[in-house]
Amino acid sequence: MTDQLFESRYVTFYFNTQQRCITDSWTCDSKILSPKGFQEYLLQWKALVFQHQAKKALVDARKLRVMIYPEMQTWIAQKIITPVIEAGMERIAIVLPSALFEKVILKQVLEEVNEFTLLRKQVFDDLRIAQAWLFSQ
Repeated sequence: MTDQLFESRYVTFYFNTQQRCITDSWTCDSKILSPKGFQEYLLQWKALVFQHQAKKALVDARKLRVMIYPEMQTWIAQKIITPVIEAGMERIAIVLPSALFEKVILKQVLEEVNEFTLLRKQVFDDLRIAQAWLFSQ
């Protein structure tokens, strides 16, 4: 069963209890989010991961339009991704936007995460393929 945990103009968070999977689905309106506003949503996402003991994450970034600068990439890796891995996150699937620049940035964020973690991470262009990978095994 999937429950909607939070909804705003920029992002909606869902949690699938059976799969222990948190999903964040970004909107095109995210282009007007400030860096601080984006960080606040990511902190909220992290808190929900901890609260629900999520083991998997699906990031639907197809409509994500936030500018993610190098400092923000490092902040995401250190303050968001690393702590959720330490809390038991096992898999993250990211569905990339069609724009090349955003694709490169999101891939770089994942590359900043320590290569020696047990986290299985993968990027996709198709939501259904991402879900199939995430929910396999």
